[in-house]
Amino acid sequence: LFLDFSVVDYPGQCDFYDPAAADRAAKVFANAVSVIFVVDAQDDTSVSMQQLLLTVRAANKVKKDILFEVFIHKIDGLSDDHKIETQRDVQHRVREDLADAGLEKVHIGFHLTSIYDHSVYEAFSKVVQRILGEEGFLPTLENLMNIWCSNSGLEKAFLFDTATKIYIATDSSPFDGQSHEICADMLDLVFDISGVYGVIPNHNDNSSSSSSSSTVTAAEPSSEMSSVVRLTNGMVLYMRALTNALSLVCLLREENFEKRGLIDFNFERNSLENIGDESVAYVLGGTRMQQTIQPIFRRLPGLLALLLIPFAMFGPRSTPIAFAAYYCFLNIALCFTTARTAAGIACAWILAVKHSKTDWSAVATTAAGRSVETVVAGNEIDGTTIGDSHSLRVADVVHVIVVPNYKEELANLRDTLDVLASHCRALSNYVICLAMEESEAESLEKAILLKAEYSMKFHKFEYSVHPTNLQGEMRGKSSNVNFAARHLFHITSPTEVFRHIFTIIDADTTLTADYFESIASKYTGDSISRRGCGGNSEAQIFVPFSIFDRNASSVGATIRMIDAAWSAAHLSYFLYRYPFAPALSVYSVPMRLVEKAGFWDTGADAMAEDMHMTLKLTFATKGLLRVTHVYSPASQCDVVGRRESWWSYNLARAVQLKRHSWGGTLEFSYFLWRVVENVFGGVVFGERVGVVDDDFLYGDCGSD
Repeated sequence: LFLDFSVVDYPGQCDFYDPAAADRAAKVFANAVSVIFVVDAQDDTSVSMQQLLLTVRAANKVKKDILFEVFIHKIDGLSDDHKIETQRDVQHRVREDLADAGLEKVHIGFHLTSIYDHSVYEAFSKVVQRILGEEGFLPTLENLMNIWCSNSGLEKAFLFDTATKIYIATDSSPFDGQSHEICADMLDLVFDISGVYGVIPNHNDNSSSSSSSSTVTAAEPSSEMSSVVRLTNGMVLYMRALTNALSLVCLLREENFEKRGLIDFNFERNSLENIGDESVAYVLGGTRMQQTIQPIFRRLPGLLALLLIPFAMFGPRSTPIAFAAYYCFLNIALCFTTARTAAGIACAWILAVKHSKTDWSAVATTAAGRSVETVVAGNEIDGTTIGDSHSLRVADVVHVIVVPNYKEELANLRDTLDVLASHCRALSNYVICLAMEESEAESLEKAILLKAEYSMKFHKFEYSVHPTNLQGEMRGKSSNVNFAARHLFHITSPTEVFRHIFTIIDADTTLTADYFESIASKYTGDSISRRGCGGNSEAQIFVPFSIFDRNASSVGATIRMIDAAWSAAHLSYFLYRYPFAPALSVYSVPMRLVEKAGFWDTGADAMAEDMHMTLKLTFATKGLLRVTHVYSPASQCDVVGRRESWWSYNLARAVQLKRHSWGGTLEFSYFLWRVVENVFGGVVFGERVGVVDDDFLYGDCGSD
């Protein structure tokens, strides 16, 4: 699975165009996988840039697919602003030089390094990971790491090369330099301690114990080595050697480490001790099986649609009974769907009016009071007092509002933020996170500008910048939201997670204050009413219905009709006490449920992020997910084109319809796959992954 690397060090003054060194350089580049060029950040970089260009030319001439990395070294003596300025200057000059030389397709990675911190280890780790990515190994390893973290409750995990402290892989949660540093330091700690106590080497049985004394030697890496360090901030560092060359170091919350047996079981079940052996193929068998079966599932809708063409042409004559039955079924289904849609619209109208007139704080207080009396009367509390983590008030709930956006106009973002800032609890209970994309030019500057404008209007204002081209990810809303949500989760105190509810909205969406009041009321009311009676208030998703009214007067009739039909289709799920409703662009999920389910998926299957998350949570909770309808409309904009013309608007809507069609097809295949996985998982795939544990689902009642 892994590769053996050798390093060839060339001095900086080496000229690859010198005839005396050209032959030797050509031989080196012919076998090289990656070239690392070191630039002194504290010296004049102009000479280094010229030498770098010569090196790239020489290497690219010998081998087209060679990888290039630039280490901007000795940054320890520079200020933070100077570091960023130096990196930008080097990147800009290198790209200009490459463009002038006709080498635009050469991709170079840039890294800031110093010998006085862990940046050198981090940079070399990125180099090795890029090589593994080219070889096709990295996505496999990241998939394994994600499975381990999800099933074991790990916050962050690193797979280290034990001897060099280079991390070969990590999970897909946002990279944190401090987490990497403390995990790398743990390797030093373990080997320093083991070096003090040492190991006693084996001796032959014929040797005399009286005539030969045993010497204590430094410990060598062992596949049985493990260590636990408890930190003062409630986190635990757990190190486990997997082989003589590999070690896994993970960071997790102390309450999750109480189930150490589960963590060890997951390690052993996933054959971590034999990660370099053929057993990895067994671990990834489900993934390869999925890659084989899901393409078939994805083509089923299109195949069925194509089969309807010959059936419609030849069915009435060759199979009249089957055609008549299908025709009757189709008309009955259309009539039923139309009637359900009309009933859903009527229910949504009546209940939305009622919803807007409800005092949700009073509802939560009344519901909590009734629930507490019932629980006390039934002797179900078992010493739990009112006011603990299971009995929240509406004012205790923190709404974490994630706003993913890409190339959105500042005016649209300001409109959305202005509406949210006008809510009475914005300053005390709203945490805003702008989920930006690194691929958007000046996205960071836009986020900083909006934070400066609105930070005083909300309880907290955060932003995240989703990196481009992360291994195993498909660019889109789901991967962006996943990156932002993981960042928000990591900065939330472990004892406060139960108070937080994620709300995902589009950049053009506005919500009324009673939406947040109602979900907080339902959440806090359930936190007591389900205490001790086999349920969990966190195992639910809040779904509002959407209306496209913000710019309806400025778009064409075709766009209005299509979006109205789209909204009506969603309203068909909003019948009174209807058990299910898929999320549509806007929804809210308790933070702890998101963490237990493994956050958002980032692969191709998650193109329809809202529907995908609904299905994922349904399967993750073993079908116990409760969909809570919220009769407060999410006001959204109709799609618009790049130009104010009928053709541009309709073209933009056609592109959106194509994306929705693709998303629906992918969710169809995902649904079938998860059904097959859950039905045959124990036999075919060895285990079922991504299932929330019973303690979370049932609380004190257990799973019986």
